[in-house]
Formats: sequence, structure tokens, C-alpha cells
Amino acid sequence: METIKAAYHRAALQYHPDKRPGATAEFRRIQLAWECLRENRKAYDEQLRLWKIQSFSRVKNALRIQKEDCTGPEYVLDEEEGQEVRVWYFTCRCGQEMDIEVGESEPVDCPGCSLIYDITSLQDSGTN
Repeated sequence: METIKAAYHRAALQYHPDKRPGATAEFRRIQLAWECLRENRKAYDEQLRLWKIQSFSRVKNALRIQKEDCTGPEYVLDEEEGQEVRVWYFTCRCGQEMDIEVGESEPVDCPGCSLIYDITSLQDSGTN
């Protein structure tokens, strides 16, 4: 953003009507571009701030899965990648079975209910 801001200031000084008579249209276009970029940046920054708050809240409210609650890990063939990956098997309280790939670090949403699981304890090693 600082690079864009510096470029705006250079262009605004270069095409300012007091310095360059007759450049009013160019100056207005530069101002309009700056307003558009600045407003979009504010909206982007606000969305990023909200996303960070929601992510923190999501992790904070997640239920922790322990290795004792799972079976595995074992190697299975990832059909999309065509290679073997290690997965843990976990059954949610609602009965939904989930495969959690070793190396996954984001919280996992149960596809059968609204529970969110913290899987960080499964990622420190591949053994029970």
C-alpha cells in the first residue's frame, strides 16, 4: 500500500492544476483512482480483521481430538494425488466417520453436525 500511496503522491504533484494548467482531467482521474484503491483497501483490511477474529474464535471453541479417540494412522491411497497418505480415523459424537490426514493442521468440521475439532494433538507423530 505504501508503494501505491507514494505513486499517487508523485502523480498528484506532477499533474496538480497549480503546477500544470490544463491537467485538471488527469488530476481528477488520479484522485478517483486513489479514492477507489483506498476504499477497497479499507474494506479488505476490515474483512481480514474479521476473518482473524472468526478464525481465533473457531479454534478456541474447537473440541480437541486425542490419539486415544482415533484408530490409525495407516496408509491409504489418495485417489486425487495417486499416492499413499497417512490418515487417522475418528468417529464424531453424531456418528459421522472422518478421515484426518497426518500433516493437516487446520480445525476439522464434522460433515454430519456443527462440531469443530482441533487436531493438533494428532500431528506431532504418526504413532499411537
